[in-house]
Formats: sequence, structure tokens, C-alpha cells
Amino acid sequence: MKWWCGMGNQWGKQMSVANKLVLITVVLSCSVASADLYTGHVASLEWKTHSADSVLLVTVESTSPDETTTKLVDVFTRDGSEVSDADSIAKSWKRPIRYVYQHDWKPDGEWLLFVRRWNTGEPTIDHTVFLHAPRLGSSFCAVTAKGEILEDRKRILNVVKNRLANGRRMTAAQRSARRMVDKGRLPVGHPSPSSGMPEDIAPWLGGFQIPADIWIWDDLNDERSFNESLWVDGITVPADKTYRKALFDYWINFIGEPDEEKRRVTPGYPLLALINYPGEPTERLLERIQTVHHLEFDVRSALQYLRFYEPEVDPQDRRLMGSWVLNSARQQVQYDLLDHHELIVHRRPVPFPNPSKHEREWIAKGRWNLHHGRLRFLGTSLRVGSSGRFRKQSSPGLLYYHPRIKHLSKDTITFDDGVKLKRVDEPIEISKDQMSER
Repeated sequence: MKWWCGMGNQWGKQMSVANKLVLITVVLSCSVASADLYTGHVASLEWKTHSADSVLLVTVESTSPDETTTKLVDVFTRDGSEVSDADSIAKSWKRPIRYVYQHDWKPDGEWLLFVRRWNTGEPTIDHTVFLHAPRLGSSFCAVTAKGEILEDRKRILNVVKNRLANGRRMTAAQRSARRMVDKGRLPVGHPSPSSGMPEDIAPWLGGFQIPADIWIWDDLNDERSFNESLWVDGITVPADKTYRKALFDYWINFIGEPDEEKRRVTPGYPLLALINYPGEPTERLLERIQTVHHLEFDVRSALQYLRFYEPEVDPQDRRLMGSWVLNSARQQVQYDLLDHHELIVHRRPVPFPNPSKHEREWIAKGRWNLHHGRLRFLGTSLRVGSSGRFRKQSSPGLLYYHPRIKHLSKDTITFDDGVKLKRVDEPIEISKDQMSER
């Protein structure tokens, strides 16, 4: 499945990536346009709606060259949701900055305001649609997830209402990551959306960009647009079942390509978008992709998310919570399986406290999860010895023991390789000062 859309649609289908790059180079080298051509992406109407908590229909009227009046007309929400502050949110919205557009342009007419609510802070309006002329500017356009540019008011409202009525609600992690998905990447220095979650995962939680080919905002002859000198090469879409097959087909074909040089071309469909389709088929595909050297890091991040952060919880997880000890001739290892899948592991060599010089005591922090029948451990930071602080691992994955559970009772966990963990009453003691990381 391909998404090719916009002006010059059939031409775009026939152009190779190399030819497009040559074309862009030529355009950038010439002075035939009023500004340099640049590429970017737009949010689909489905993503604008999917990532919003409510949608406001308002009318805007210019009262002076720099002032406008906004009036609330209607509110669209999901079933069971109420908006008590819609009027104040509508009035708080500021018209788009004038210098971006034509000097004589007025934002008068109907607008859709897509409202997002956050755990802390005031609600925000991160996306809009100018119903009066949605083709005019890329920032307030109504492009569907299939690349169709909508201009009819009724059709636009139908897409919004249908998504609110039938689309799945976002998880807490997806809601926190919405602005990163908007950008399509993680801004430098931006915190992770969820404590401990791999930061590079966030821009693909709940949505991602698919390829597009829309030239209308660089068309000097199109009187319906501002001529932003913009070539849209991507559309942000919700991560729903519509795109699962396309993503799988792309990466299966990518792995099947025998020419390694061709496989090094920048992928058209983001690998990390696969995290939105959890399950054993996805993990098996990622394990195959991991054999491609330059994709190892992304694959590792995706697998870590699916195995340790993906929100689906096995019913047996709470039965596993507590302290467990593994004894062997060389070591004693205690695993504290805490709430929210947090993990502390204490390894003591035998004999203790005076082992041979080659044996070391250490304590690790990380995550645990019962995933497809296997008890998985992920170490993210390490403290060697009985003092000092934890140091983050540059390559998380200190603990690679991922056995399958054969039998689980109140006091023992028996794995398929015969190893047993026994429940103990004393948790690992670590001071608050030692728990901090550096």
C-alpha cells in the first residue's frame, strides 16, 4: 500500500527517490521561486482528532488589523466526555501570526480547534483547521490519512465526528508523547514521556509519519494557497490497524532485499512505529531486522519497549511481586519484583563477604515483566560493591536471563531449565542516597 497524493500525483508515482533528490537540488539552485523550497510534514485530520480530547467549532471575526473576536459555536467530544470550559478555551486562542501569510489575509470564518488536556497545566490548542479555506495554509489544512486534501465543510466534520465516535482512546503514555509525535522526532534535551521509558520511543507512541508527495504549497499557480514554498513529504497518522499491514509488508520486503546497499536507503516507514502493534509476530519481525547492522539500536529500543513498557499486563504479574532468591554454588542472587514493574537485583558471590578477587558484589536496578510466559529482566543501572551510587548503563541489558516459567506456586517459581527461585521475606535494603543515579 502506498500513499501518493497532492498535485502532480501520477508524476510523483513514477519518480524515483534519486530523481526527486535531483529535482530538489535543481529547484534549490535556481531563483525561479519566491523562496527556497523546503520539505516538511502535516498532521492528518485523523491525527488532529485522535490526539485531541475535544474539538471546538468557532467563528472568527476581525475587529482590527491585529485583533479578532472568537465565538464558540459547537463542541465535539467522545462518548462520556464533558467540556465545561469550552467557551474560555475558545476565547484564549490566538490567531495565526500574520507575517507567515499574505499581508491582506484575514482569518475570518469558521475554525476547528483541537484541544488537548495534560496531567498538569492548562489545556492547549496544538492543531486547527480553517474550514473557510483549509487549502490556504499547510498548518491548518484538512488532509486525510490517505493524503486526500479536503475542502468541503461537511466532509471535514464527518471525518472528525467519525474518529471521535469510533477511534480508540490514547493510553497515558501516548497522551504524554503527543507533541513529540507532532514533531516526528525527539527534541534534544527533552525528557522522556514516562519515567524510565526509552526516550527514542516517544515520537512514535500512538502515531507516526507515512510518506507523502504534496506540492500544492509550492504551486505558484494555485490561488487557493499561500505558496509557502513547501513540499510535504510526510503525513502524521494515528497508529491504528489501517497501517499495520503496510508497515509489516515494507519491513518484510526490506529484510528480503539481497542487496545490502539498497537496504541502506532511508526507510520510508519508520521502524519504531512497529511498537504500536504489540505481539509475538511483531517481535519475531524485529528480531529478523536486528540482523541489519545499522538498525540494531532502533530494534533494541523497540524490543525493550514491547517487553518491558508496553501497557498490557499479564494477570499473573501481581502474583510474582515480592522478593525471590536464586542459590547456586558460586552466587546468591536476590530479585525484588516491585510494583509498576520496577526491579532491584542483588548479586552476592559465594563465599560472602570475602569472595575471590575475581568475584564481585553488585546491585542493579531495572524492570521486570512476565511476557509471553517468560520472566524477563532488564538492567538499566548498576552499582558495584556495597557503597556508592548507581551508574546508568549506556547499553541497558545487563540481565539477559529470560527463562520460561514451568510452574508457579506461592513460594517457588520453577523454570523450564530446572532453575528455581524461592520466596523470601526480606527485601533488598538501599539508602535513598544510594538510589540516585549519575
